[in-house]
Amino acid sequence: MAIIGTIRKKAGVLVVAIIALAILSFIFTDLFSNRDPRPTKIANVNGMDISFQEFETTTAKFEERLKQQYNTSSLSNEQSFEAKRQAYQSLVSEKLLKQECESIGLSVSEAEMNDMFFGTFVHPSVRQSFADPTTGQYNPQVVKQYIAQFDKLPEEQKLQWTDFENSVKESRLQEKYNSLVVS
Repeated sequence: MAIIGTIRKKAGVLVVAIIALAILSFIFTDLFSNRDPRPTKIANVNGMDISFQEFETTTAKFEERLKQQYNTSSLSNEQSFEAKRQAYQSLVSEKLLKQECESIGLSVSEAEMNDMFFGTFVHPSVRQSFADPTTGQYNPQVVKQYIAQFDKLPEEQKLQWTDFENSVKESRLQEKYNSLVVS
């Protein structure tokens, strides 16, 4: 009987100790778990993932374009949202186009790329980017000089050039796909 009396007297302390132990174990489990709070992917397009990192990188590019377009150093919330929307749509379109072109064997060859930069069918983006500021005429020698000095360029300009080439290539692939579908 004495034992039951002791248990009754100490029951409150025992309940508080059990609750404290449960709370502490919950806190320590959460602290020491190796969970990354950011998602690793934001979408899946026909089995192809769009990673969070890929989305952030593309969003940053669109934000930079909008900053240049509006000649500002920061974007409003609406402009930032627009950059994210454009980035998402661009990534989804890119994944779908890539998947469809791979399935039908459609690609852009090295010869086509050279023609779009130096040949008779220069891509409009290349023509605009490398036009002589005084005459407005495209000069392929300017592109050749730029490429010849590529190794000497800062890393940021190298990345911009790679993005530019990829953009031209994707544009040409889209044109080829569209003409194939229309035919």
